[in-house]
Parts: sequence; C-alpha cells; structure tokens
Amino acid sequence: MGGEDRHGDTGPGYVEACPGLKAEVDTGDGTNSAGFENMAKGSGYPQEPGPLDWLNGCRVVLDPEEDSVSCVVSVADPRGGFCFTVRRLPDGQIVLHLPHPGESMPHAETRQLHPGTLVITATETGEE
Repeated sequence: MGGEDRHGDTGPGYVEACPGLKAEVDTGDGTNSAGFENMAKGSGYPQEPGPLDWLNGCRVVLDPEEDSVSCVVSVADPRGGFCFTVRRLPDGQIVLHLPHPGESMPHAETRQLHPGTLVITATETGEE
C-alpha cells in the first residue's frame, strides 16, 4: 500500500487515507507513530470547503521510554498542535494530560463550552 509523500517520493509507509489526507507510518526514530497530513492545506493553495478542511494534520505516537501514548492534532499554526497524552506514572496510576484554557503556550486559544468540551476560538486565519 504505497503512495506519494509530500516531496513526490513514494514508499510503503504512505497511503491516501481519504481525499486530500495522506497517512504515514514511521518507526525509524525510536518511537512508533502514525500520522495524517492535509495535503491541500499544506500546499498553501486555496482548497474547496469540505470534510476535514480545518485539519493541518495529526499524529499518534507510542513512546515505550515514557510509557505513554500521545495524539497531536494541528488546526492552527502547522508547526504545532494540541497534544493529548495518556501515560502510566511510576506508582502505576494512568493519567490523561489535556490541553486547557489558560495554558502558557497553547496551540490556539480555547474556551470551555461545558465540562470536557472546549471551543477553539481562533486558528491561523483568525477564524472562530
């Protein structure tokens, strides 16, 4: 199941997940990860409105050294994203780390809609 990556190369780790989204599986950096990239949004060209047009990309990372799983979702500045992490602490507890309003370096500003749900109040285009 090969496909074309953003540089025009092909390889077994790339596959088109749905129109405009490319999936990539990478195990070469010591972690196991899989990600999706919005090819139309990353090109800098205008794209037609449609499903997932707000998404820059996302990645799931399994980190055995940290005993954690993280999911990063980028909707604003494509150099970063909202990170959700589940990890096991040394005492055996499993904890969930979430983005929250008021964090020091947010991917984008948020406000609480109701407990457990945040509204992303701005993206790189200033949309709300």
